[in-house]
Amino acid sequence: MKTFKFLTLSISILLLLLVQSCKKDPCSDVLCENGGICEEGICDCATGYEGATCAVLWRDKILGNYTQTDECTTGNFGPYDVVSEADPSGINKVLLIVDRLNADNPVQLTMTSATTFDVPKQSPCSTCSEISGSGNTTSDGGFTYNFDFAFSPGDNCVVTLVPK
Repeated sequence: MKTFKFLTLSISILLLLLVQSCKKDPCSDVLCENGGICEEGICDCATGYEGATCAVLWRDKILGNYTQTDECTTGNFGPYDVVSEADPSGINKVLLIVDRLNADNPVQLTMTSATTFDVPKQSPCSTCSEISGSGNTTSDGGFTYNFDFAFSPGDNCVVTLVPK
């Protein structure tokens, strides 16, 4: 009887091992790009990338031509033509060139997720005050951000960019 139980247990373990070894690795056909790592058949993307294979840069969604309007506590301004370009200094960096007037010193954005970004402290033109803030992408393919003027505490603007 002991031999029968041992034989049954041995066969069960052997069958279990055979079944387990026949399971296909869920990552065997998945190629994750740009430093992404496959986990259970799904790419876990490196910071700055998204998509099924991590092929899409977060910032690529907001590159292009826009119309900008500003709603500030001191009044409303715009519309302005804006070009959003990739900043060569980093994969999560974006440059905003307003009416091609600030091409030498564009507003810089840093993507913090697939839908959010920071506006680090900067002076985008010689007559501008220091600005800083944060923003997010919008469902229409545009984006909005808030910024404060350093020289006038409490003076805040909500900047809206709508794709052309």
